[in-house]
Amino acid sequence: MTSSVRTWKWTAPSAGALCASLLLASALISTACGLEEGGFGAAPGSAGPPGPANPGNAGGDGGTTSPGKGDPTCVPTAETCNGRDDDCNGVPDEGCPQCDGPNGRCTVAMTFTGTGGSGPLGYPLQGGDIFDDTCGEGEAVVGVDAQYGDYVDQVRTWCVKLEVRREVAAPEYKYSVVWREEPLFRFPAHGAGGPNAATVQCKKPKLAVGLSLVGRQVNGGRIAKVEFACAEVGILGLPGVARLVYTNPTPEKVEGARVGMGTALPPYSTPPGSIIHGLYGQPPDARDFLYALGTRDQALSITPLPPVSPVSAVAPLRSSLSSR
Repeated sequence: MTSSVRTWKWTAPSAGALCASLLLASALISTACGLEEGGFGAAPGSAGPPGPANPGNAGGDGGTTSPGKGDPTCVPTAETCNGRDDDCNGVPDEGCPQCDGPNGRCTVAMTFTGTGGSGPLGYPLQGGDIFDDTCGEGEAVVGVDAQYGDYVDQVRTWCVKLEVRREVAAPEYKYSVVWREEPLFRFPAHGAGGPNAATVQCKKPKLAVGLSLVGRQVNGGRIAKVEFACAEVGILGLPGVARLVYTNPTPEKVEGARVGMGTALPPYSTPPGSIIHGLYGQPPDARDFLYALGTRDQALSITPLPPVSPVSAVAPLRSSLSSR
């Protein structure tokens, strides 16, 4: 029997075919390993396109990253809150608030520091109980409910809880101090009732940053009009400890006087970086008008808090389970 022998002949591929095969293999490896263009495998000296959006856990804010630590194209500049690693240390937005999503609530510490206030605006205190309504920690005044006839007879203070929110914008993110929920009454009404009722309240998300009164010098003095200056409150100074800045103050009014009655008293504005945190004044014991009204002001500073580590968040749960 004659045996047959098979002979294999290998022919070298052309240079073009070999390059195409190597490129295909490289693409398959990159896809399988989850690598992206601009990362491992980028051409020497090429940074590639910006990386994916940062969900807010790595550096403090969501947004796009930029060439950072170890990238020869990164030119260090001062870190700003913009979703990028400006100082090229590998951590985008360090020192910026951690926020829930692109336009979400931010995790910060709010620190209030008393800065005084307006003093009693109106007329000398003339008997009756002095009230002092100071809103709670992390809250601010946004207005009053009032009852009035010819004069303001009764007031009740509105307080609102505060939070910091972020707006993703270029070239830097914008942060604002806004209402966390609807206003509430923390204190009873002061003064006797009147025939008319009105609510003077800053429009959401504005806060009270000024107070002015109209009075009439009769029988010791009467308050005839209460007016608040309200402003949107933004934040400057991030990264780091932030301070407040006001934009577009507009008056909100409650009137308890007929046209032409009373004289405008000197208006009061809070110091820069402060908001109205409380109101105080004096209604008479058993009569239906208000002598004076004043503000308690506090400066508000904002400090970003570090992100909660997944390990530290789970540790209390493990401790609780192990103790059972």
